[in-house]
Amino acid sequence: MRRDARDRREKLIAAAAALFQRDGYHVALEAIAMEAGVGRATLYRNFIDRRALALAVFDRQLAALGQDWVAEGANAAAFYPFLCRIAHHAMLHGPLIASLRAESDGPALIHGLRARLDAVLAPPLAAAQAAGLVRADLTVADLHRAAKMLVAAAADRLDTDGRDQALADALPLLVEGLKPR
Repeated sequence: MRRDARDRREKLIAAAAALFQRDGYHVALEAIAMEAGVGRATLYRNFIDRRALALAVFDRQLAALGQDWVAEGANAAAFYPFLCRIAHHAMLHGPLIASLRAESDGPALIHGLRARLDAVLAPPLAAAQAAGLVRADLTVADLHRAAKMLVAAAADRLDTDGRDQALADALPLLVEGLKPR
C-alpha cells in the first residue's frame, strides 16, 4: 500500500474512533470521512461498511492497550486504571458486538475478538496477582465480568465526562471485590 493511501486509512480509523467515542457507533459514515478529511469514496475504498471500519478501530485500540501495558513496564499498580480502559473499550465496542451477534459470521468473529482481548488481559492479570493486588483465583473471564459491571455503572450517562466519572466512582467499589481475602 502506498504511503499516502496508508495515511488516509489511518486518518479514517482515528476519526472513526474519536466519533464513535463522542457520538456513538451509529455516527454517519459521511461524518467520519469529513472528520478524516477524505471523501466518501476513499472511506468505502478502504472499508466496505461500518462493520469493517469498526473492526479496524477495535484492532487498533486492542493493540494500543497491549502496547501501553508493556510500555508501563508491566507495572502491577497500573492494573486498576487498565481495567477502566478495558471498560471504556467495552462501552465503545458494545454496539459492534451486538450487531455481530445478528450476523451469520458474527459468533466466529466475536470468538476471535474475545480470544485476542483475552491475550491482552492475561499479562496484566498475572502481574496484579503476583503483586497481591487481586485474588489468586481471578480469571480473565472474571475480568470480562468486572468490565461489564463497570460499563453498567456508566451506561446511563449520555456524555463522555459523565461516563468517565461514573467509571471512576464505580471502580473503588469493584476493586474491593477483586482484592485478596
